[in-house]
Amino acid sequence: MNRSLKPETIGLKAMGQKWSVSYLNRDANHLSIQESPSLSITLDGDVDDLVQVNRALNGWVRRKAQIILGEWLEILSNELSIPFGRLTVRRQRTRWGSCSQANNISLNQNLLFLPHFITRYVLVHELCHCRHLDHSKKFWGLLETFEPNSRQIAAKVREAAD
Repeated sequence: MNRSLKPETIGLKAMGQKWSVSYLNRDANHLSIQESPSLSITLDGDVDDLVQVNRALNGWVRRKAQIILGEWLEILSNELSIPFGRLTVRRQRTRWGSCSQANNISLNQNLLFLPHFITRYVLVHELCHCRHLDHSKKFWGLLETFEPNSRQIAAKVREAAD
């Protein structure tokens, strides 16, 4: 069994959190995950089934991202006076976020693993698309009013994608 496939910690850099992960190996067909307020999670069940472990941990990250990114996006939306429609959080392969013509925002759950300033930038970037759906001068001008170093941060976002 390769232990690196079962992490002992999960760092959510965007929130400055480091979660400890423990495993209780019980013969079971089901794997459950419990979260404690002390920034620890426990997987309970057949923890040698790496597919189940991966599925459980990804589900946990998606649920955390839905809550954390959702609350953060609401706060920024109110602060910047830019409303949005609906929020969807999933594990996207090629994008950190997107915005539809209906102002629905989709965010990558893995934003939680990026530094706080990069995650904030992506949220503000997508909110600005609610006003300007393209990457026009008007869009970049609006983004610059909220993120004065947006061009430099955009380069770091591209680096994070590699």
